[in-house]
Amino acid sequence: MKREDILILLAGILFLQGYLLENVFPAILATALVFYLVYLRREFSPDVTGEREIQESMVEGEKTRVRLRIKNNSGKDVIVTISERLPPGFRVENIADVFLKRGEEREIDYHIIPVRGYMRLKALC
Repeated sequence: MKREDILILLAGILFLQGYLLENVFPAILATALVFYLVYLRREFSPDVTGEREIQESMVEGEKTRVRLRIKNNSGKDVIVTISERLPPGFRVENIADVFLKRGEEREIDYHIIPVRGYMRLKALC
């Protein structure tokens, strides 16, 4: 369960408690929680762009270097989780989360290893 789900559940329980006990304080607290969650949703607007460079051909068992350029265009600092969605038969090495400050651009290198066969890739995006 995510943190946001727990807060929504708590707000629902507080509304119910306020109704059943005929007390206004839990309902006011629940309303404040709901407004807080709406505020967080509206404020969170990441704008991250990326560009990837990769070789066209790969050989089984050999590492192929991938260079990823990412830029944070939003007004806040963000943590970017890089997750490669590759077809079966590939492994990814040296990939980690990246912290980007406002307007920062960074290059990240990682490796893709084909487990079997000779592959020719066109566009991964």
